[in-house]
Amino acid sequence: MRGFHSMFWMSFVAALVFEPSVFSAPRDVVYLESREGGSVVLHFVSQNGNDSPTGFYLRRKHPGPVFEMLFLDADTADSTVESWYSGRLKIAGKLSSNKLNVTISDLRHNDSGLYVCDFLYEAVTHYRNVSGKNDFVVFVKRTENLRCSSYPTLLFSISGAVGLLLVIVVVLCTIQCTKLWCKAKPKANDVVYEDMGRLQPAGKRIPHGFAELSHLEEKETSAPLNNTYESHYNNLITGTPSL
Repeated sequence: MRGFHSMFWMSFVAALVFEPSVFSAPRDVVYLESREGGSVVLHFVSQNGNDSPTGFYLRRKHPGPVFEMLFLDADTADSTVESWYSGRLKIAGKLSSNKLNVTISDLRHNDSGLYVCDFLYEAVTHYRNVSGKNDFVVFVKRTENLRCSSYPTLLFSISGAVGLLLVIVVVLCTIQCTKLWCKAKPKANDVVYEDMGRLQPAGKRIPHGFAELSHLEEKETSAPLNNTYESHYNNLITGTPSL
């Protein structure tokens, strides 16, 4: 956008340098800036304040070709508007007073340029053109550049939404982790019940501890008996009396 702005000003300066007619009379250059869809008011005053003009021309110059965008006839009060500006020009004031206000509405970016006017006066043998005291440089900004002004509000809204979403995610994760931890933690009561269940006999089954003790006693009592029987048998064979 800045590049186009610079090119616009360079074109305007070139127009002033290479068009001597611009300096034919002392005129003020008024700079107006607006945005697409907006409007500007051009105040035109004739350098000839004694005679009543018979017509009024409004032209746009630089950039692009020069073309007449408006002609106003004082006799018929009819106006001719170029198709590009059709429905977008509003004229206020009386031409006989050598002053006119022209409002350009619904501005477009291509409306940027240098606007000059000529008041037409009737002479004895011909008509003469007298320029206005002011020329207007109009620059129309593109709409997308102005949207940057709404960025802080938009960024604040997005940041708030993201922050709220993060809070919700953290809460949900905390709840889910708590549930998983509770499920994974063993219960003390279940261990006690399991151990107690192992100690309880099933039917007439002897507890495991008592079974081991009886098995040991059986081994201890059976060992001497076996030795006694073997000694008696050997005595009978050898004829030795047993004790």
